[in-house]
Order: sequence, then structure tokens, then C-alpha cells
Amino acid sequence: MIRSTIDSPTKRSWLSWLSGWMLPKRFVAVPVELGEVLDRFPEGFFIIDGRFHILFANEAICQILGISHGHLEGRSVDSLKWCSSMPRNRPWHDALRTARSERTNPQGVPIAVGDEQLMLYERSDQSRRLLAITVREITGLSIPDVMVISVRDATVVETYRAEMEDLLARVRRSREEAHQSNEHLRQLVTQDALTGCNNRRSLDEQADVLWKDSTEDGKPLSCMMFDIDHFKSVNDEYGHATGDEVLRCVGTSLLHTFENVGQVYRYGGEEFCVMLPDHDLNAARSIGEKVRSTVSHLSVHSATTNEVIQVTVSIGVVDRNAGANSVSEMIDQADKCLYMAKRNGRNCVVGYGPEVASAKFRSSDR
Repeated sequence: MIRSTIDSPTKRSWLSWLSGWMLPKRFVAVPVELGEVLDRFPEGFFIIDGRFHILFANEAICQILGISHGHLEGRSVDSLKWCSSMPRNRPWHDALRTARSERTNPQGVPIAVGDEQLMLYERSDQSRRLLAITVREITGLSIPDVMVISVRDATVVETYRAEMEDLLARVRRSREEAHQSNEHLRQLVTQDALTGCNNRRSLDEQADVLWKDSTEDGKPLSCMMFDIDHFKSVNDEYGHATGDEVLRCVGTSLLHTFENVGQVYRYGGEEFCVMLPDHDLNAARSIGEKVRSTVSHLSVHSATTNEVIQVTVSIGVVDRNAGANSVSEMIDQADKCLYMAKRNGRNCVVGYGPEVASAKFRSSDR
């Protein structure tokens, strides 16, 4: 047997070592001595010619495929039971086309290493194996288009990888479901179920933060209190179902008006509170007047008599410059403005001032 003139590295892989041999001219078969050595390699591989006929198959590939040497050698590698891809898309076809189109130096590199590809193969017992295929062209031989197809059984590894990916996907889904559940619980705790507005508990948690931010940044902060006029009469005359519909309509109107501007809270009963960052008294009062006008044009149909109910609101407005030392004091000031609006005939907006500060109110003023 004659050594090739092709250079190889000091630490050669078995493929580099194989390429260092000048194989027989017709490449009909690998010499017996060489075949015995190649059979000892743990990695399965074929040697094929330019027509994709198998010239040699080592013992490892026979065990992977479940086919004897006699049924492999001389056979087209395309005739094996591959479960995926058309022949022209298989890696050995791609490798040969690439080698022929890029072959510019006949004494080029002995081994051109290709990318590993996964292919599904069906054994004679109908079990399927996932095989990692790498195709390498052997150059510098006396015949062209000789390729080595190395085969690694990746079934166990890929199955484990797929199971891990499935596990990770289930963990991600579980985390997303937990996040959704937590968000749902948060809404149950902080949101009023009837109107969709934040509830009183949410106001207690967030108001101090808004007050602190306003203090640290030196920016305006206003508070607005809303009360639906004659709401008790609506419940008494038309029933609580109609009263609930009035609350929903007013709450929806407030949420729409203050979206991305302020926070809307159902304070209790027919009362709503709005915290309005970055707005002083004049700006808040102007918005309050628009809300009052919008609500006065709402029409709610009675659930029992189908009568149209006209809804109005009274509004009290204050900002942090009115002398409050805490957010709770500011809310109390807005509530006093609301009392004054009720005393003044309802369906109006009252801002905090000396008249409100010195006034005395009774619960009957509502």
C-alpha cells in the first residue's frame, strides 16, 4: 500500500489518517488489513463514490443501521430507509455539488469537513433512530468524488434534549400560568369588581407613593372626589340592579377620561376618588368640569321600567398646595370640597379655598 503525498497534522483523526492512504485505483474495496483496523473505530461510517454507492461500511455503522456488511457494500446510500428529505436534499448530494463547484485546487486539503445534519432512519425492526450525519470529501486520491459519511447515533441524546426542551417549555408555561394567576389575584385584591376601577385598598397602598414622589420631585399632585347625586333615590326607586348599572357607567366614564393621566379608585358606595399627578388645582378643576359635563349626558336605562335615568355628579378638587401635610389630609380636603358642591346644589365642581376651609359640614349635607 502506498502513502499519499498529502500532509497531515501530528495528531491526526482517524479520517485524516484514512485520507493519508492512496486507495486502489478502482476503489472496488478497502484492503483487508485496513478494513480490520477501520472496523475497530467506535464511530460508524461509509465510504462512497461519486454515484453514492457504498464502497465500505465499518462494523459500527452496520450495528447502528441493523444491516450486515453484505447488504450494504455496493448498495446506493440513497436506497437505505431514510424517513425524511428527498434524495437531492440529502447531505451527501449537497456535499458532492459543493465539492464539484468549489474544486479549484486539485491538491487541496485532504479532508473537507461538512456541517452535522440530523436524519431519521428506520431499521428493519421498524424502530427509528435519529442519526447525526457528517459528509467529508477525501481529496488527493487517484479517483475523484470519494466521500466519507460519518454517522453518530444521536437518538438517546436528542431524545433527552427533546425531553429537556419539553420540560423547560412546561416550566415556562407553569410560570406564565402562575404569573397570570398572581395577576388575577392582584386584580381581585386591588380592583373593584363592579366598576373595574381600583378599590379603596389600592388607594391606601398607592396614595402614599404618589405623595412621596410629588414631594421628592417637586411636582404638582391633585386629588378629586366624585359623588353620584341622588344615588340612594335611584336604588330606592329603580332597584339595586339599576344602581349598579349607574355605578358601572360612571366608573367607565372616569376610567376613559383619566386613562394614562391619573388613577381612578372607587372610594366607597357611590363615591370615587382620582389621584392626578403633574396637575395643579386649575388643571384638575378644568378636567373635573369636563367630567361633570360628560356624566350629565349619560343615559342609563332602568333594569325594571326601561325608563331613562339622568345621572349627575358633584366634584371636589384640591392640590397639595392647600396646606395638607399628608395624602390622607389632602383626601379629606377634597372630601370637604365635595360637601360644599352638594351644599351648592349638586352637579358642580368646587375647588379648595378659604370658604371650604372655614366651613362646617354635617352628614346631611350629602
